[in-house]
Formats: sequence, structure tokens, C-alpha cells
Amino acid sequence: MSGELVGLIVFDSHYLAFQSESILRRVQIDFPFRMVTAPRHLAINCDYALEVPSDKLGMIRATLEAAGLTQGLSYYTI
Repeated sequence: MSGELVGLIVFDSHYLAFQSESILRRVQIDFPFRMVTAPRHLAINCDYALEVPSDKLGMIRATLEAAGLTQGLSYYTI
């Protein structure tokens, strides 16, 4: 995903990071995503982030919120 804008989801806990990854794998989204190290200036309690295509960030947010993850996640376009 280099050379283009990326979406980044930063988490308040490792649990939320892995739960989010699991949900996205379970719903079988049709675009790439990967767990990365969160940028230091964005990471608070957890050093993991999900990197996704920036144009899919809204859809991913809706998917995670529908699964009950409404707190402890921050969404960025970088």
C-alpha cells in the first residue's frame, strides 16, 4: 500500500486490535489489510494498528461498529 493514502485504525488495547482483525477476516472483506506497528505519535496504550485502503475506512468502521466495537478505536487517513 505504499505511495498512496492509507487508512489507519489505532487501538486502545491489544485485545481490540486482534478482535478487529478477527472480525474483518470473518466477514471476508475483498481488499488487503494488515496489522502494523502504530506510529508513536498516535499510539497510546497499544502499539498495533490496522492498515487499510483509505477509501475503505468508512466501510470498515461501519463493519466494526455493527460488531459492537464502538469505543477504543481511532481512525486516520495518512
